[in-house]
Amino acid sequence: MEEGRGHAFCPGQALTAWDLALDIPQLANSLNILSMAVVDLHHQHLQRRWAQEQGLVEERRQRLLVAAGLAAEALHSRWPELQGVWLFGSALEASSFQRHSDLDVVVEGLPSVAQLEALGLVEAVVDRSLANAGQEGIAIDLARWEDLPSHWQARLRRQAMALT
Repeated sequence: MEEGRGHAFCPGQALTAWDLALDIPQLANSLNILSMAVVDLHHQHLQRRWAQEQGLVEERRQRLLVAAGLAAEALHSRWPELQGVWLFGSALEASSFQRHSDLDVVVEGLPSVAQLEALGLVEAVVDRSLANAGQEGIAIDLARWEDLPSHWQARLRRQAMALT
């Protein structure tokens, strides 16, 4: 016979409600410690995944900046009369850019009838550049400077990055 909590207990003997009640605080404490450890491990895992994802997003953003420069060169080759090509929007700031962000481009001096062709050219250059890096394509917005309202032009003068 072994000594239990204040009374004798024989192995193989059925436990009573009193025996279980005596162990509940200890069991609750053990479960609390275990659940805190599991939560901590899960939190650490999520932090590592988030950091890894942020690294991949920033890598994509950097590749897009290079691809945008290549696209600007292609635009100038096709339309030498262009006065400028600018990048704006979330691609300029790591804190704003997300995995599925688009690429915003403004072109000055592009004939209005050539806007769709220019968009196709930019998409082809950027998609090819991303595909070479094993990445999926991206949506592209291309606007003509001349079509923008003056308040947008003023904002772009302050915030856009010249590609050419």
